[in-house]
Amino acid sequence: MQRPILVIATALIVLALLASLPFVLWHLQPETPLSVLIVGKTVPVRDYREILGDIARNRAR
Repeated sequence: MQRPILVIATALIVLALLASLPFVLWHLQPETPLSVLIVGKTVPVRDYREILGDIARNRAR
């Protein structure tokens, strides 16, 4: 009865490590500056409130 629990626990640990590997590798890479152009065509009003919120959020990172 002890063996199936050990196999399941090991499998879950391996799956968790595999699932987190891309995230860890992404954080280990050096930062790369990007040039981004934001085209806002979703709002008919030209006051750019939604776009300004996106820009502020991206600068805060």
